[in-house]
Amino acid sequence: MNSTEWLLVLVVGAVAGAVGQLVRAIAGLAGANRTSAGQPAEALDLSRLLVSTLVGATAGAMAALTMNDKLQHAPVPPEVILGLVAAGYAGADFIEGVAGKFGRAGADSPTGPTPPPPPPVMPAPQVPSTGQTTPVSGAVG
Repeated sequence: MNSTEWLLVLVVGAVAGAVGQLVRAIAGLAGANRTSAGQPAEALDLSRLLVSTLVGATAGAMAALTMNDKLQHAPVPPEVILGLVAAGYAGADFIEGVAGKFGRAGADSPTGPTPPPPPPVMPAPQVPSTGQTTPVSGAVG
């Protein structure tokens, strides 16, 4: 295979994987709207959707590399394309799991170094008790 054919295999896999991930995202949005009945719906985060779609495209491209012999001959069977879509749908979970385990700590973690803890609070000095009470001025006794 020459480089143009390899590029075509990667592009077909990436597009099919992105479609699979978009199907997953649409199903997730529909499920979120169903479960939040009576509660305000969560706003759509476009940056998260874009990253998720790129992860699906990556999974599809990786799967296409293993199926390149089936993608070289026309016509490409629909099962192969559906397999690449499924790779984008399911493979994104795998890639995100690996990235979360070995990559960043979590999506909500701060991006900078962890600040040092505040200094300890010193307790107020204790005055020794002599057992005598001091009358308060103006007190009725």
